[in-house]
Amino acid sequence: MQMVFPRENWEIIPRKETISIRVNVEERPDYFMFVLQAADPWRRGDWNRRNRNHASPWIWNSHNIQNIAIKLRNRGILKEHPEYNAYNPGAGPGKEREPSYWLCLSNPDLLKVVAEYVLEYFRKNPALDSFSLEPMDGDGWCRCEQCQKQTPTDLLITLTNDVAKTIEKEFPDKYIGILAYSKHSSPQTIRVHRMVYVLPTTAFNYSGNTTEEQFLKWREKMDNPYIGIYDYWNLPIWHCGLPGAKGGRISYMKEVFPKYYNLGVRVFQTEAIGGWAQNGLAYYIANKLA
Repeated sequence: MQMVFPRENWEIIPRKETISIRVNVEERPDYFMFVLQAADPWRRGDWNRRNRNHASPWIWNSHNIQNIAIKLRNRGILKEHPEYNAYNPGAGPGKEREPSYWLCLSNPDLLKVVAEYVLEYFRKNPALDSFSLEPMDGDGWCRCEQCQKQTPTDLLITLTNDVAKTIEKEFPDKYIGILAYSKHSSPQTIRVHRMVYVLPTTAFNYSGNTTEEQFLKWREKMDNPYIGIYDYWNLPIWHCGLPGAKGGRISYMKEVFPKYYNLGVRVFQTEAIGGWAQNGLAYYIANKLA
């Protein structure tokens, strides 16, 4: 049974004496993954399940490298190898390599450690489709001499490529998910492995490109034929839950899904609040269009 709004007092269960279905009919959504990410998180899972938003594969791309850093710190690896920590010259004398939520992505030995970490993750969770290597939100990128020779984007793509190559033989059908966001929104200069799924964001894009240009430029050097999008529909800090945000406009839904599909987008992820009274109908229609 599909769900329009996730509230019990709006629940209407239709009753029919007989139920008929079409057989021998195969239908597939245009987007293999559509996620309404932050709308009432306590019912989000139910809403996605009722509306058949169980994508396969499911691309995980949320901020996650900080969690790897925490695990490596807890295992004593960052204490044994302080060179794996991001270099921060502003931390004060003797504290430049103290553990944080950021890592030195130009260190080849660290890349091997992260690759083995992801390999271990899939061995423990073989049913899961993907692993996120998206960095911590904000700007704590390593400022060591070697990292400064590359862009944040190329540092991240080097990491994701190395991880993909490490897990490819044992898990060829898995994916590594990242965003093209903030400091690493600019398109890469090196090819992206086929198992890496990139989602350019429609805000916090510091590349100087339009969103459409981002898709085209990123895809020029991607072995994966498709790309994703991370769209911001309505956020409390921007829209204060008021009507009028693009996430509540049906006209926006009718425009955006065909446009991005034609640009090669097959994963559509949104960041939105609940606000079901002013946005719910548009959310439901978006789910149908995807």
